[in-house]
Amino acid sequence: MNDCENARKILDLFQKELWTVVVGLPAVIIWQLSLAPDLLPALLVASVLPFSAALVFGGLIQHYSHNVLRLVAGVGSAVARGHREDLYHQQDHFYVNRIRFELWKQASEVTAKFAYWLSLVILLLLTVSGIWPLLPSEVTAAQVGTSLVNLKLINKPLSEVTKVCNKIREGWPAVRRTLRPEWAAVA
Repeated sequence: MNDCENARKILDLFQKELWTVVVGLPAVIIWQLSLAPDLLPALLVASVLPFSAALVFGGLIQHYSHNVLRLVAGVGSAVARGHREDLYHQQDHFYVNRIRFELWKQASEVTAKFAYWLSLVILLLLTVSGIWPLLPSEVTAAQVGTSLVNLKLINKPLSEVTKVCNKIREGWPAVRRTLRPEWAAVA
């Protein structure tokens, strides 16, 4: 039952967060094109680092999610057999894995927020040094303000994408165990 509940979470994503991604991302890009099309490449480059940084943690999230599911089954098995020592051992491992799972999940989101500011610094350094001048030589205050607002707006759906990816990685072990119960015995 626990696996089925976790597997259902993936379907909930398509009702909630995916709509923001499908509509929000194109809307911001179209709006930026109508306001300052010459700043769109800089906007897109600045949004790649936060998006990529959050996705790096997907494998760890999936690993610890799988461990949590496996340990929940171990706790249930220990209770059913009446082995108190094994129950305590399984519970201890469950709590440690659950804490690690939550830490990696939070680290993913915090890293994405930090990478947002880091991407702005990198963009400015690349432009000022002349290595990759993504910004035009003449930029008005209105263009800078619009681009910063749009960068925040484009990072919202991209952060939703990373949350969706993380939730899929979190729920995938449960989906796999639900659809293929024989794998649950092996894992």
